Amino acid sequence: MPQLEAWEQVFVSDEEFLTSTHGQLGCTACHGGVPGATDMVEAHTDLATDPDPVATCSACHSEATDGHTDSLHATLAGYTTVLLERSGGDELSPGLSEAYGNHCASCHASCGQCHVSRPTSAGGGLLAGHTFKETPPMNLTCTGCHGSRVNNEYKGLNEMEGGGTYPADVHYNPGGMACFACHTGNDMHGVGLDQEHRYDGAQDPACTECHPDAEGANVQHTARHLESLSCQVCHSVAYKNCYSCHVQKSDDG
Repeated sequence: MPQLEAWEQVFVSDEEFLTSTHGQLGCTACHGGVPGATDMVEAHTDLATDPDPVATCSACHSEATDGHTDSLHATLAGYTTVLLERSGGDELSPGLSEAYGNHCASCHASCGQCHVSRPTSAGGGLLAGHTFKETPPMNLTCTGCHGSRVNNEYKGLNEMEGGGTYPADVHYNPGGMACFACHTGNDMHGVGLDQEHRYDGAQDPACTECHPDAEGANVQHTARHLESLSCQVCHSVAYKNCYSCHVQKSDDG
């Protein structure tokens, strides 16, 4: 994801925003500060650069914010669940605690970091002059956090040993389906979900939502297989993973 110049990150350049519902609320309605102040320092007193979703957005968008506080995007519980298992206790080991603080904790996402700007962990910066995007652009938001593996694997950008790239996911080529085609807003907002990690609960989205005739389509598509195995177990392509580097032989043996 290309980095923006400092002024590009904050410049409210789109006239569309100024006439929009959010634009007519005024800056202080969401960001705080001191309305009517003529001095910059005074005007920016108690300024919230990334407004709290519950305190600001819930007044109009409670259907989305009600679940946000406990969603994986807000709690990062997926990280802590796995790290606690590795620690073998109820608290993170000193080493894992330091790693979490240095690398994981910054990935927390608020409403604004998807609908208004790029995620802070990806460098931040307004998407389109502060215009609110009801459906965030995948290439500027989702892949900012989920880029190293998900983006490259999905789009077929991972390089293969000996040249070329691993094939893209069938849903990306040739149609170019975006994340939101399968992962709904309710999933992202944590509506009706109580998850400790991304695999918690029933599989969602389910492939059978778009492929209802999968059962019985061939001898492998038995009810037992479909109930106990993920579709990706069979319908997967070669991809880059931990074993691509950590169990192969190098030139040194």
